[in-house]
Amino acid sequence: MVVEELTLESVAVGGQPLLRPFVERLRLRELLAEALGPVDRRLQLDPVDSLLLLVRNFALSRHPLYGVPDWVRQFDPAQVDLEPEQLRLVNDDRLGRALDRLFADLRRHRLLDRAAEVKTFWDPLSDVQRLVLELLEIPTSEYGQ
Repeated sequence: MVVEELTLESVAVGGQPLLRPFVERLRLRELLAEALGPVDRRLQLDPVDSLLLLVRNFALSRHPLYGVPDWVRQFDPAQVDLEPEQLRLVNDDRLGRALDRLFADLRRHRLLDRAAEVKTFWDPLSDVQRLVLELLEIPTSEYGQ
């Protein structure tokens, strides 16, 4: 009789199911993909996936950039829209390059011009939201404020 060795793997779900509807409603994947342009097929992890991981991390736990890879590995990959083999690809260098690419393209593509679509989440604007808009040089008049 051959006895197979069984293992038990425990993964977290956390607040991911609560965050998913907001990410989908805001169409963040589409907005980021449009802003970053075509995917470079040489990259093993799409920068859009990296940026969405950072959004999830910021919303749920706020780990520093170097701590995000360990944080994300505790979750079921499906909860963060990744394949299991992609989890090993997440590192602070890739996350940093994704941020660099986003901010390099931010002004050219005017990603934040599309932010008016999420007005329902920002009505009325808080002081912090006003400050963020000022720092990004986006007039608050676009939000009816």
